[in-house]
Amino acid sequence: MQLGFVIPLVGPAVSDAPALSAFVRGLEDLGYDTLWVGDRLVMPVDLGNGYLDRGPQMARSFDPMLLLTVAAAATDRVRLNKAAPSARSTTSRSTWPGS
Repeated sequence: MQLGFVIPLVGPAVSDAPALSAFVRGLEDLGYDTLWVGDRLVMPVDLGNGYLDRGPQMARSFDPMLLLTVAAAATDRVRLNKAAPSARSTTSRSTWPGS
């Protein structure tokens, strides 16, 4: 069996390149076989609206390709993958709160 892990797009583990490097090396050392990065098809126009208002470590998010680049440089054996959510699983704009 192979185990995979999804790298978060926000949070302290991905706050900067050294933190991400240490995080993915730790996952590789734990024996994970694949690392995945998701993608966001929809982002708020104004990120200052409380969307990521959960503390300073959540104040920014990184591009998935940047995360993969840092992970590739920091690891030796894990396979890197990119996943995108299905359009069917997203909420339509007409049902968003406040719309």
